[in-house]
Amino acid sequence: MVASTRGQWWSPATGHPKFGYLYAYLAILYALLPAVHAISFPWRLVQRATQTTASSATATSTQTIAFSSAVAIESRVSAQLSQLASVPPIPLPTTIDDYDTWTQVASLMPPLQTNDVVEDTMGMVAAVRDTVKTESDSGVTVQGLAGRDATLRVIIVGDSMTQGQQGDYTWRYRIWEWFVAQGIAVDFVGPYTGTVQPDPPAPPAPPPLYGQKTASSQPKTSGGYAADVSSDFGKDHFAVWGRAAAVDKGLIHDVLSAHPTDLMLLMLGFNDMGWFYSDAAGTLDSIHTINAIPEWSTTDSPIHLVELQENYDCEPSACPVGYDGLHPTAKGEYEIARAFSLTLVNDFKLGSSPLSIPDDIPARPLPVPSTFQVFSSATGVTATWDPVYGAYSYDVSSRIQGGITDFSSGSVDSARWDSTWPIDGWFYEVQGRASAGNNIKGGWTTVLSATAHPQTAAAPQNVLVEATATGFDISWDPPTGAYADSIVEYNVLYWDKSEDCTYITGGAFTGTSGHIDGLTPGHYYFLAIETWNAAGEGFPGIVTGVVPGAGTPSPPTDLTIVANDPTTIHMT
Repeated sequence: MVASTRGQWWSPATGHPKFGYLYAYLAILYALLPAVHAISFPWRLVQRATQTTASSATATSTQTIAFSSAVAIESRVSAQLSQLASVPPIPLPTTIDDYDTWTQVASLMPPLQTNDVVEDTMGMVAAVRDTVKTESDSGVTVQGLAGRDATLRVIIVGDSMTQGQQGDYTWRYRIWEWFVAQGIAVDFVGPYTGTVQPDPPAPPAPPPLYGQKTASSQPKTSGGYAADVSSDFGKDHFAVWGRAAAVDKGLIHDVLSAHPTDLMLLMLGFNDMGWFYSDAAGTLDSIHTINAIPEWSTTDSPIHLVELQENYDCEPSACPVGYDGLHPTAKGEYEIARAFSLTLVNDFKLGSSPLSIPDDIPARPLPVPSTFQVFSSATGVTATWDPVYGAYSYDVSSRIQGGITDFSSGSVDSARWDSTWPIDGWFYEVQGRASAGNNIKGGWTTVLSATAHPQTAAAPQNVLVEATATGFDISWDPPTGAYADSIVEYNVLYWDKSEDCTYITGGAFTGTSGHIDGLTPGHYYFLAIETWNAAGEGFPGIVTGVVPGAGTPSPPTDLTIVANDPTTIHMT
């Protein structure tokens, strides 16, 4: 147990704080790389950290990554994850034309929208830096830490596993409880306070345009915690969903300057390799930069490993404490906190005993969604309900009269579902439930129904496609008929059928032509095109497929035409 005298964590020789930082290793992609850390960061190294070059950080890195490049990757990954946050069911009647093809396409929706634009990386860097520009902790500076009381200032740095989603306790709360139980006065610091908040319900929005620059967005940090979290919990932190070590290494100086600290608990690295920011050595390079070089560890400023892999029950074959195979459940939060407490007790001599995991882990309350209703709308059929606090997403099942008898299953990230590709007169049956991962589910609502009367527009007409060396050009005529006057975009769907395990991609345009690039020469691409108008997404039309690099077929030679009868001919 730490005594109330600051000498326990202050250097008597210098009068400066003995910052403690813990290394916490989680097997990246379960087995490849121990790259999640909690580390030490001495006060005098705040200034020196930014002077460290990549080459001095590690001599073995084979793929380092610049901060600006990492920010651009984070922005693209964030945009893609946002597009794929909802995967709604798309039931189809078996009587429609090309039913087998459309069921394959529907199973791969929504498309991943792409562009080939060069990103404004400097603008992105400025935007990301702005997200950590908060008011400095009142009256506390790096040099002024020695003049305050004995409260231990702690900053927790991490990604989604550390930030959590609305309704979580988070392992940050469990380690805070441990500090309190050990009689250690602690003050958590950092620029953020919340978990990830859910998106508000909204109707479908047109996809981003092909060639449109990806905009950096503010981190989502206003989400709440489990209902019974103590009001005394210090919620400040520096953990961001999707964050990579390659990004934080460019932000840590500013954050620690604004929020001086005695102890940093850091858990990062999965996203660096999971989203291919860099290879194993490059990820270690990023971690070393954040650590301000492990070789700088001293008696006054120790750095110690947290054996997270050994204490967090999550493996490739099974992850019973991860709600999606990685992110912690309520028990997993305890296990992570315990791993950190073991190092705090054994290596930092903070506290007398590590955290004990209780036998009775609180269940996550997920009631049946209330005020569930299904009704005809401009998008076809819409279902709405009251948001369930603590739900990560909602499972939705639907079916159409004239389709298969089983319900089609999918998920949405907010308390609303809209039919995709409806046709007037289709009769939908819909039900929903709250979800918090693969195995934590609430109860289903009753099945309600409605008939679609969409105000969407038909697919474009007279579509022409021409292959280019690495893509294709496409043009079309706008559709005529009902609701065509409110068209705002056309979305070209393309799917590489020459390779297994590919997904559908989209390129959206406002005019009546487009150019798609960056495809694989020699591969065959299935093509379809759809309209987006004020009401939403219309039913697509299949168009001629394309093989980039194949060019235009030459005219046939030795053409022979034989008349069969007055109305038909035979051509060879």
